Order: sequence, then C-alpha cells, then structure tokens
Amino acid sequence: MPDILQDFPIKASPARVFRISTHCWAMYLRILRRHFEHGESVPYEDRLDV
Repeated sequence: MPDILQDFPIKASPARVFRISTHCWAMYLRILRRHFEHGESVPYEDRLDV
C-alpha cells in the first residue's frame, strides 16, 4: 500500500497549515454558537462572510 504522505505531499509549512486550520475551527465554532444562542442559520456558500 502506498504511503499517503508520499502521494500527497504537503506543500505548506506545518505552521501555516496549523494557522489555517485553527482559523477554520474558530469560524465554524462561532457560527455554531450563533446558531445555538440566537437560532441563526448561515447558508454554506455565505459562511466566509459571517
């Protein structure tokens, strides 16, 4: 079985991947909190504008 890291090498540094990942988690957790607290719903295509 091929090694997946060799087949799909990460071109970005680990620090950059971590920074992007934490930004996305924060964004989605904020949307989730707004949904629970205020009943707001954000369409998928508009999630980056919230």
